Amino acid sequence: DAIVKIMAPILPFTSDEIYQHMPKDSGHKESIHLDSMVELDKEWEDKELADVWENIRSLRGEVTKALEEARINKLIGHPLDAALEIKLPDTILKEHVENLKENLNDIFIVSSVVIVDTIDDRAYKANEIEGLSIKVNKAAGKKCDRCWRFDDSIGMDVVHPTACSRCVTALKKIM
Repeated sequence: DAIVKIMAPILPFTSDEIYQHMPKDSGHKESIHLDSMVELDKEWEDKELADVWENIRSLRGEVTKALEEARINKLIGHPLDAALEIKLPDTILKEHVENLKENLNDIFIVSSVVIVDTIDDRAYKANEIEGLSIKVNKAAGKKCDRCWRFDDSIGMDVVHPTACSRCVTALKKIM
């Protein structure tokens, strides 16, 4: 019920068709678009986690600007062509990034990310986050046929010679 209501503004016809086939109780309306939206449970709200991800989203916004600048300057064609060096300011953002369990490569959709203490003067200087510098380099290695990331581990697996080690692990799980 909750999933169908959440998807209703995005997929109005599909969600309404699903709704028509759902079990009908006493509060069932003629259309999902006449029903009320899902009520959020206040116990699920995590202000601390929301603050962490708001900082990460702000950082991602600055990374996107640096990538666009590098693309305009013909250094890269696609974000996966990039290897980033990021110098973080000594703020709560640095703590959030250091404690992050998720891979920054996945968040920024680039081939690699390294957090550094010093950075080249030619690096992109962030507009929104004071003290943040981002250097965009061309990614090293070959391009993985599966995920399109550049990686030095491509060619190391005999069975999957065009896949990076990350993709080889995933491919071996499904075989």
